[in-house]
Amino acid sequence: MKTNYFKIVFVLLFSAFYFTQNSVYSQSIEIVDASNLQPLVGVSIYNQDQKSVVTNPRGKANLDIFAETDTLYFRYYGYDNKKIAKADVTETILLSEKIFETQQVVVSANKWEQDKKEIPNEIVKISQKEIAFNNPQTSADLLGQTGQVYIQKSQMGGGSPMFRGFNANSVLIVVDGVRMNNAIYRSGNLQNIISLDASAMEEVEVIFGPGSVMYGSDALGGVMDFHTKKARFATDKNLLVGGSGFVRYSSANQEKTGNLTLNIAGKRLASLTTFTFTDYDDLRVGGVRPDGEAYQDWGKRNQYVERMDGKDTILTNSNPLIQKQSGYSQWNLLQKFTYQISDDLQAEYAFHYTSSSDIPRYDRLVQKRDGELRYAEWYYGRQFWMMNYGKLTWFAKKKAFDAMRVIISNQQVEESRHNRTRGNDWRSDRTENVSMSSFNIDFDKDLRKDQKHQIFYGIDFNYNDVQSKAVETNIVSNEERPLDTRYPDGGSTMAMAAAYFNYKWNISDKMTATAGARYTQIWTNAKFDNKEFFDFPFDEAKVNTGALNGSLGLTFRPRDSWQFNANLSSGFRAPNVDDLGKVFESVPGSVVVPNPNLAPAYTYNAEIGVSKTFAERVRLSVTGYYTILNDAMVLRNSTFNGQDSIIYDGVMSKVISYQNTDVGYIYGVSSQIEAAITDKFKIKSTFNYVYGFDDKAEIRLPDTPPAFGLVSLKYQNKRFKVEGFVNYQLKSVDFDEMSPEDQGDAILYPENFIPSWWTLNLRSSYQINKTFSANLTAENILDKYYLSYGSGIGGTGRNFVVALRANF
Repeated sequence: MKTNYFKIVFVLLFSAFYFTQNSVYSQSIEIVDASNLQPLVGVSIYNQDQKSVVTNPRGKANLDIFAETDTLYFRYYGYDNKKIAKADVTETILLSEKIFETQQVVVSANKWEQDKKEIPNEIVKISQKEIAFNNPQTSADLLGQTGQVYIQKSQMGGGSPMFRGFNANSVLIVVDGVRMNNAIYRSGNLQNIISLDASAMEEVEVIFGPGSVMYGSDALGGVMDFHTKKARFATDKNLLVGGSGFVRYSSANQEKTGNLTLNIAGKRLASLTTFTFTDYDDLRVGGVRPDGEAYQDWGKRNQYVERMDGKDTILTNSNPLIQKQSGYSQWNLLQKFTYQISDDLQAEYAFHYTSSSDIPRYDRLVQKRDGELRYAEWYYGRQFWMMNYGKLTWFAKKKAFDAMRVIISNQQVEESRHNRTRGNDWRSDRTENVSMSSFNIDFDKDLRKDQKHQIFYGIDFNYNDVQSKAVETNIVSNEERPLDTRYPDGGSTMAMAAAYFNYKWNISDKMTATAGARYTQIWTNAKFDNKEFFDFPFDEAKVNTGALNGSLGLTFRPRDSWQFNANLSSGFRAPNVDDLGKVFESVPGSVVVPNPNLAPAYTYNAEIGVSKTFAERVRLSVTGYYTILNDAMVLRNSTFNGQDSIIYDGVMSKVISYQNTDVGYIYGVSSQIEAAITDKFKIKSTFNYVYGFDDKAEIRLPDTPPAFGLVSLKYQNKRFKVEGFVNYQLKSVDFDEMSPEDQGDAILYPENFIPSWWTLNLRSSYQINKTFSANLTAENILDKYYLSYGSGIGGTGRNFVVALRANF
């Protein structure tokens, strides 16, 4: 018994001695963000002799390679550098984020990571940390919060980004390297961007101006490049299990959102799962309106239609500020598996799945006929989007490339429109299904060891199949009868094949030049089999054309504090199925008919930008641009079989069609100023002005909102952050200044114009401990009613947002 007792004592003493010695001779530290206490991955730690280590995914690093007399330097991109004697190093090191960052890395310009100072384009980058602080309800709101992208909404379940005078199918959405725009993206306003889960984003970049050389068709105004969260690997034999989640509530639309993200990984295989569910009730708009009789009922929902006892009944809204029949719900799922085949080769599979409830089309529900509400129902069916992709990334020093990325993807899209006029038992149900497959291969190569000459090149192929069906459904008997389809009933296809080449030359430390070109071949085919409803004078519409576009850019940095950019570029947009073969009511009393003679639209863009940094605390950036449109596709008056009006959905409607206009132009300016007043206070201001004109029709082009921007003041002190900000639209827009597309929404405007507006807002966050943080936001504090340019639903009224976040 004594022997066993002494054995136990010996083991305990030896263990204590071992761990004591281990703590002396083996020192491990953790480096965390001072504001949220989360581990920082990849922090560089080095001494005066340039010996170095970096932190692992847990933010930890071993300091055994350093002598006790060394001074250690801690450096991490976007954070203040720190210097500590090793003898004074504690178990946890806090690094503070720079309140003013002068350097940035972007990937959207050439599809590979690049130093922003070498890129001549205007680019905005939104980090995961900013997204969490800003708390956007949708990905459209995420972009709008930059103050540099204007968001139009026809309904609460919407959000169509506008920039540089373009919108919808003239700006490109890219998700993890895959283009999201498909063959039925329309030139009107789109809501597809809300299919992307804002809480699943690692970072987002917006590249302004034509991006067709790198991305192909549709990138006339620019590219929205979304990068979803990455699966992190373990750095040792232990299984890595971590994640995050949040719950959020917003008062204006009773938003209830829950999110869970889970990362499970070994050293070679990693899994990331993100799930988000959101439910929105009807939106409450602001109650404070401008003085004047014309404004007293502006934007109020005084009446709405409900089905009661088998009849459509007009009811009085007990609270006209509540936009009745505007709510919806949505859920998003992202699943990624990443396998590190070797140090240089990585494979990834991702599955995106999004579905929603029915989404009411609010701007149609408030339309009136003969002084009374026209529609009993008008809604989009579930918004369904699914994407599967496989990605292979290889970093290898080969003759043809240093890095290669291959992506194969398939997307399935379903969207539908359902409308029924008041007092009518027959509902029109139109459904579209799109299958889009794509193949991309991109290469990056340094031509010389000095890395002064770099090329980017690749090929891509994209194929769309569109099936359109329609029926009229009797809501009483469930009887169905034939109905004209939105797109050609015989089916439609669209294919694009392209090759591109881009060259970057670092002429000196102060100057970088870029040049690129892309050739794209486009095939579109739409078949009109059924002529029961419309006697089309053609059986099919075809496009078989090619497009060549290019770019030239130059950045000049005479000093570290100055940068000048110049860029010449062209863009194009091929007629898709929506342009070529659609029949639909664009605005009340007007019907769009197919035009088989459409040609691609081209833009020719010139821009000059300058950026100046003062004392590493103030940065001013200004960019001016001028764009010429050739053969722009716009809606204009037309005829169908010689008639300027036809019956559509039982209403005599004026015939319009998409036509190529000869020449138009767009010009504008954008500016940003950031200033660190102190180490804790920062101000930011953005300003954007754009104007577009159609020379042929002598009218304003659509998608050119009045001057807009934001002004903000932010305070940050370790774990607490607060920001007060103002969003604004400076100028009122008169009816006569609007494009025909915007004039069709005159029912929404008081006295035929849109007043200017501004809102006062406040948001804050506090890191409670390493696990939990809280957000509190007050939007539109003064409860103003306002209507964004081109929108069909009023802006959010006074809104309080509360969110609780957790990391584990």
